Parts: sequence; structure tokens; C-alpha cells
Amino acid sequence: MTGTPYRYERAGFLIESDWPLPGLNEPHGVTAPIGRLRIRRDTVPKILPEGVFIDAMTQAARGCLLFHHRGVGRFLAYEGREIIVDPAGDDLGYLLPFVLGSGFAAICIQSGLVLLHASAVAIGDNAVAFAGPSGAGKSTLLAACVAAGLRPLADDVSLIEPVPKQPARIWATPGYLRLWPDSVQALGLVEKSVGPELAGSAKLQLALDVTSAYGPRPLSAVCLLIGDEADDPAIEPMENAAAMAGVVRQLFRAHYVQPLGQLGVLVPKIAEIVAGTRIFRMNRPVLYDRLPATVAMVRCTIESAG
Repeated sequence: MTGTPYRYERAGFLIESDWPLPGLNEPHGVTAPIGRLRIRRDTVPKILPEGVFIDAMTQAARGCLLFHHRGVGRFLAYEGREIIVDPAGDDLGYLLPFVLGSGFAAICIQSGLVLLHASAVAIGDNAVAFAGPSGAGKSTLLAACVAAGLRPLADDVSLIEPVPKQPARIWATPGYLRLWPDSVQALGLVEKSVGPELAGSAKLQLALDVTSAYGPRPLSAVCLLIGDEADDPAIEPMENAAAMAGVVRQLFRAHYVQPLGQLGVLVPKIAEIVAGTRIFRMNRPVLYDRLPATVAMVRCTIESAG
């Protein structure tokens, strides 16, 4: 592929790509406060000679992560600075969400950056992140916050930067908001849908507009989501070891960390984030009609604490 690469910004990275990356923003300038990332086309091997399999599609060696999805393509995330992509066709196709998901996670881990499995929204000048495993309701809660007039910062992945003796900072991560069709219907977002997330997936993608949230924002709180059958939302603070363990469990692609040799780098950074940020355990009732009360509870908790 020839010509000038496409240029974007995402979570403080300046990205140059051989392909267009739908959903990402054009850069505000030439600076790269977090780092630079090159996404380029080249041949990618099927096996890392010194790698180990960390899941069915992924191998890792120090400084390298190889992802292979049969029929879709392969990519190699290399030393925190480039993703070499070998797609099955001329364009990225259904390999794109894996490049911007698992590939971006590998780049962050290789660079010693904390990427949480979390959605995030701005509340005033600050931000709150909703962290939890797949199915915890992060995207649905984010969509409910947007419906209530709050500004989105990220869906599913949030880059958190520790700041010594101050609250951590979160960087806006443009992309797509991914929701189940019943959530799209319940929240009145049908007209914003741009199609399915992946081939054969029931989830729908919606554009996530973070253009009003350029640059880092102080992270006021991280809410670790617990979805259950309770009638009312609830939130309670977590302290010390419990808070630390809860945040560590929500690292995005946490099983990449040790094979990539970054455990000793990331744990101290997470400890610094937890020391300067309030961590909550939050119950989010699964019923849609309880979402407005959940959003109101979050706003009240964050705003009352200043």
C-alpha cells in the first residue's frame, strides 16, 4: 500500500495507519503526549519461534504479540510502537476491531500503560470510569449517561495515567459504542446504529463522539460494576487491598501482561492510580427502567465529593 498514511489520535497516541480507521478522530496537531503508533501492512508469520500461546488465537514473546484469526487475518503488535497487519483481504474488514482492541491493548502493555476494561464519561471537569468484565453493563450504563446529557469519553477500554500525589488522568478513546439490540431500542438509539460489530455478532455499533473531550481529564472515581437482581442501585467505597485487587482484575487483556514481561511495571502504576483515585463497588440493576436512578446516583456521588 502506497501514499500518505491516514492520521488519527486515540487515548493520547498519534496513530499513522495504512488504512482508514472509522470512528477515530483526526489529530489536533503533531504532538503525541502518550506515544506514536504505526499501523502498517506487511507479511506476518503464523508462528512466533520463541512465543507461547496465551489463548487460542494469540501468541506472545517479550516485546511481541501475534494474533491470528482464521479467515480474517493476522497482526503483530511490536515493542509498543507498531502493529504490522496481514489481513485476509485488501482492507482490514472484520480484523479492524481486533487491531483496535487486542492490538491496541498489547501496544499499551508493551509501553507500560494502564488500559482498563472500562467505559468512561465526563461529569463536569472530571471523569468517572465504569469497569467490569464483559457483560457487566459498561456500555449500557455509558449510553444511559449520554442519554442523560453527559459527555462520553470511552467505551470498553480506558487509558488511565497515574499522576504523582494527584488524581489519575484518563484519555478520551474514540471508537464505537457497542450495545445489544434491546439496549439500543430501550435507550432510543436506533437511528444512531451503524451496523453489526462483527460478522455473526448480534451487538450493534454506534458512533461515539468524544470530540468535546480532547486531552486528559482528572479521574474522579472508578466504579467496579456488579450487576444483579436488586431493585435499586447502590455504591460503596472500597479501600486498600480490596480496591487494588479489584482494579488489577479489570486490566484489559490482563492475560497478556505476564507473557509480555510487564507485570513488574504495571502493578506499581496501578497502585499509584488507586492511591490517588476513589474506587467504588457499584451495583447496577439490570432492568432498563432503573438506569436513570443509577445515573443520578453516580452524578450525586461524584459531584458531592467535588
